[in-house]
Amino acid sequence: MNLIRKMLFVLYLIIFIGCENYLDTDPVDTVIFENVVINEETAFSLLYGLYADMGLTGIRGDNLLGDFANMSDEQNSTFPNEQYTLNAVDPETIETFPWRRLWNSVKDTNNALEIFEDSDTITEELASQFIAETSCIRAYNYLLLTQFWGDVPFSESTDFQVLNNLSRTSVSDIHASLLIDISGLLDDLPDSFGDETANRTRFTRGAAQALLARIALYARKWDLAETNASQVIANPLYELQADYLSVFTPLSGESIFELQSDGNPENHFAPVSSFFPTSLGGELSFVPTKKILNSFEAGDSRFSMSIAVDATGINYVNKYRDIEITGLFNELKLFRLAEQYLIRAEARVGLGDLAGATADINVIRNRAGLPNTTASDAASLLLAIEQERFVELCFEGHRFTDLVRTGRADGVLGQFNPTWKPRAKLLPIPQEDIDRNPNLSQNPAY
Repeated sequence: MNLIRKMLFVLYLIIFIGCENYLDTDPVDTVIFENVVINEETAFSLLYGLYADMGLTGIRGDNLLGDFANMSDEQNSTFPNEQYTLNAVDPETIETFPWRRLWNSVKDTNNALEIFEDSDTITEELASQFIAETSCIRAYNYLLLTQFWGDVPFSESTDFQVLNNLSRTSVSDIHASLLIDISGLLDDLPDSFGDETANRTRFTRGAAQALLARIALYARKWDLAETNASQVIANPLYELQADYLSVFTPLSGESIFELQSDGNPENHFAPVSSFFPTSLGGELSFVPTKKILNSFEAGDSRFSMSIAVDATGINYVNKYRDIEITGLFNELKLFRLAEQYLIRAEARVGLGDLAGATADINVIRNRAGLPNTTASDAASLLLAIEQERFVELCFEGHRFTDLVRTGRADGVLGQFNPTWKPRAKLLPIPQEDIDRNPNLSQNPAY
């Protein structure tokens, strides 16, 4: 990557930081192009720009995880997102923004990695840490791409011509590469930044291990999933909250990695109007299904935190509202401790440790005020884990991909949704991108 491109990239991200005011850094509002230098200050701005962009790559700003929920049996959507609920997404009309933002973020992380690797103006220790954090951001972006689109182009190149003419790489090869990459960088990440905000909004070693555990789950690498989830669970930085309401407060002890915004409620997971009924000043664009309403057992404390009802009897998603403190939506927890218990439970079933899997399920059930599971064999334990993931992680973007990765999407969603089409397990790549890249093929049946 030549010096001109490096300076342009850093200039872009510094200006971006000036707009986003992310992590309370002191942004540089204007930069003279000729004077751009890769020093510690600009390196931090570059890194924080990548974190800030995570909130815009369809994770929060474009509600990518909300689309996942709309495609599943936990949430329905109304205009303009009903195409996801109806499995009617078309490559000619699909909004290109999520796909493009994810790809732009991948390109940005590739550029940043090259800058950090080539820099001789910041310490080797700091460069290694920034490389590790950037690699985690990149890996998360690729995980989302594979979840939504399956086989996708994969490259560490910074050459736009190369990146824009790639063919698709298999999901299994991408997962394998990500697991090797992040596993080799754990020692370059701190256990703690010594700051509560940074500990929850940047990739510490624990957050990277949580990412590894999730990737390993999708890759069915049970030993890696079990090992990394166990290390996260044993980490004193994280602890299950006794009160489920407290899980979703900002920087809660259960939070491993969460997004941080500028405080504008419109920049949170979704605008208030998307979830709330008209009686509360909303538009009710996203509606919990009857199935999720009926999936909570009697006495499950998670129900009232996840779903509320207004005075007219309308149920609505209430999971991201911190009524007690601010009245605003909380930041989305991309990784939290309860998920790690459920990842480890599933991995332990895969490894034949049924007693260990049962113990992990019971930790989550008991926290919700429920008795121990009655599941005993491998098949029933996997269904019990699926059920706990359904209610524990509802509206957090897991249900749809859980059903796809376990091979149960056609059976479960086909029975639930009369408009279900097997092709809907993957989204179509925007047709204009297919037309632009002769090496890029479309997903089946689109």
